[in-house]
Amino acid sequence: MTTPVTFSVVVPTFRRTTKVIQAMESVRASRNVSVELIVVENGSDFATKTFLSERIKSDTYVDLSINLGPGGARNRGAEVANGQYLLFLDSDDELYPYSLATFQNVLASHPLDMLYGAPGENQNIGATGPLFQVFDDFLDERNPFIVAFPSGMVIQRSIFLESGGFVEGTDHMEDLDLWFRMGTNTRFGAISSPHLFKRNEGNDSRSLDLEFSFRAISNLIEREFLGVYRGTEQQEKVRKHTIEKVVEYYCKLYAESTSSKLSAELQKVLSKISR
Repeated sequence: MTTPVTFSVVVPTFRRTTKVIQAMESVRASRNVSVELIVVENGSDFATKTFLSERIKSDTYVDLSINLGPGGARNRGAEVANGQYLLFLDSDDELYPYSLATFQNVLASHPLDMLYGAPGENQNIGATGPLFQVFDDFLDERNPFIVAFPSGMVIQRSIFLESGGFVEGTDHMEDLDLWFRMGTNTRFGAISSPHLFKRNEGNDSRSLDLEFSFRAISNLIEREFLGVYRGTEQQEKVRKHTIEKVVEYYCKLYAESTSSKLSAELQKVLSKISR
């Protein structure tokens, strides 16, 4: 009898070799849990594809002919997944051997739709006491992880697919857009102890490209203004507060650069939802 798959770990990768192999091995090293590994090659060159395909073993391999951005690659992985839960893992990050087992134990005792394992150094202390919190929905104002990385986020596959997944055509803030769309009625849990080793090694500098960031934030604000994101007045308030915090962060970067004009433009766009 085939054992049902609990977790489908989706690893999108682009132009990486050594780091993605380390990410894959960290999933394979998971203990006492049913897991499938799905690697999505996101339109790299022939040499990278060849290197990776030779090391897939029995894992699922999705080979994309063009780069769909991280959101599109994650979506393609989710589409072929069999697990009850999806876990997204960036190709320069790693799970700890105990991570999936801890997630499984938490989900067995708490009916959660989303569960986040925070990044950090391995202290092997698990999800106990104040390190584990449960919220009625992701947009609970007490949730300290509203601006959370996709890497390390566990989501019920059925709920993810119903949401339409990550927006495609961008590789910046597609995660926050999804959290805003999904967060209105999803029970969320967060484990503050380290369950993800995160290197923060992006393939490019777009997260710090001010004009690129400006466009991504503007799109987020526009979607809020147009009513794309649903929920209660309180949830709307939380979303707006979150966007304001993101804007403050980038405006500080703008002020420290030669792009003060972008800072002024961003504040103007922000005023749409601040009225």
